[in-house]
Amino acid sequence: RLAAILAAAEAQVIDGGFDALSIHGVAKAVDLTPGALYRYFDSKAALIIALTSRVVEGFAHEVHGILRGLPDDQPLQRALAACLAYGELAHEAPHRFGLLSMLLADARVLVPKAATAEPAMSAAAKALDPIVAALDQAMAEQLLSQGESAERAVLILTSCHGVLQLRKQAQRLPDVLNMPKLLRAMLHTLLVGWGAHPERVQMAIDALDAGGPLLGRQGE
Repeated sequence: RLAAILAAAEAQVIDGGFDALSIHGVAKAVDLTPGALYRYFDSKAALIIALTSRVVEGFAHEVHGILRGLPDDQPLQRALAACLAYGELAHEAPHRFGLLSMLLADARVLVPKAATAEPAMSAAAKALDPIVAALDQAMAEQLLSQGESAERAVLILTSCHGVLQLRKQAQRLPDVLNMPKLLRAMLHTLLVGWGAHPERVQMAIDALDAGGPLLGRQGE
């Protein structure tokens, strides 16, 4: 029942944005009374947080699955793979990526109470953990200059998100808006800017591309 509620709420947001989301609308979609739905979520804000947490946790699950197949002694590869997995979310689950995009783009404070927002913030922090760990390891091995790994992880993911916002226009300008190529170029630029040797970064990218289909669709 909880999964059905979240699916109905997600469909409302995808169709009409967060203004279209309502307790009454979701209750009707899953054949519940509003009072019964309130036993699961006591407010619209709680629904938004649950949706956000589900998207972020799905991304974290994807990242952990990819990293399990990579060597522990290749921190640059691991940092790159964790970020490219975000691009995989946009490609494989565009509706959920769109939901996350709406959250980031909406200037309003959709969840005013910090306590209500805490589950989503915890999920976001957990999703950043693999990138932070890879960057910390790269700095320890002097592959990167010293810096704030958490800050860098946020910059990497938000930069990836910015690039991926152009994906709808890719068919019109395929030579310019090649998403896999742009993501790799952006990540290469950031890592080199943080002290990585350009050839090491390129070798890490090439190793990922040779090892599997992780956003390796260069022709799409």
